Amino acid sequence: MFNKRITSVIIILTVFILGSCAGIQFNDSNNAYKTLPMSFQNRSIWHDPSVVKYKLQGLQGYIIEKKVGEDHFNRIYQILPDDFDFTPELIKDADYYHSLVDSRFVTEGSGRFPILEIAASLSHQQMMELTIIDKAILYVDDKDIPWGKLMNFVSSNPLEDNVTRYWVQAVMTTQVLSKTASKVESDAQVSGSAYQVNGQIYNAAETQDRNTIITMLLVDIENSYVYLKEYIADEILRDDNNALTSGSSPDIDYIELFENYKNEMGDFENPLIRSRIVNSFDDSIF
Repeated sequence: MFNKRITSVIIILTVFILGSCAGIQFNDSNNAYKTLPMSFQNRSIWHDPSVVKYKLQGLQGYIIEKKVGEDHFNRIYQILPDDFDFTPELIKDADYYHSLVDSRFVTEGSGRFPILEIAASLSHQQMMELTIIDKAILYVDDKDIPWGKLMNFVSSNPLEDNVTRYWVQAVMTTQVLSKTASKVESDAQVSGSAYQVNGQIYNAAETQDRNTIITMLLVDIENSYVYLKEYIADEILRDDNNALTSGSSPDIDYIELFENYKNEMGDFENPLIRSRIVNSFDDSIF
């Protein structure tokens, strides 16, 4: 009789332990430290999404500036092609990123990009499951960039010292889903879902945070101005004797020049010229 009672207790304990273990869900941990798609790498973040996420035209086409040492850009002046359509485009088959990351990966490793900065404040005992996907976009196509207006603005508004200045070619609402997981010493400390990365177990939070951020594709109009002024001078502003036909840059009406250029050369469709303009942009801003 005594042996039967012991056997019954062992069976009950075994069922209880197995039942408890069955509640642990180890998620796929092969997604750790994934490379960020190139389209996400070349993004800057607008610091305040509260209004812009509903009204992308509040940022699209703006010249923005930031002083050295400051964290945020300031809107200066909006420049867009004539008759620009402010209707946002919903993005189908958008770029998608899903990965487990930690603070070291996003501050020191290959994940050091603004769009991943949400994980920078994690402790060394934590990881974060991140999902990033674009939802909507306002965009000026490369062939429609209003170079004449932009160059006139730069020419008439010299840049102050210790200030960087760019033009917003595209604005996107980007959804970020995040779930924080904390390191535990053993399976016994896990409740709910968990990840196992490099031999360490991380217990995931029960809730997932959902945030909308504003990401931007920027054009370095200062470097573009230097190159385009030189190119226009070389190709358009010389007379039959190969001498410049105009004086200092404030004397040049770039809108008129670019209209003439488009009529003569075909709207920057020359691949070599377009690649030289694009390559003049300063990648360090991203």
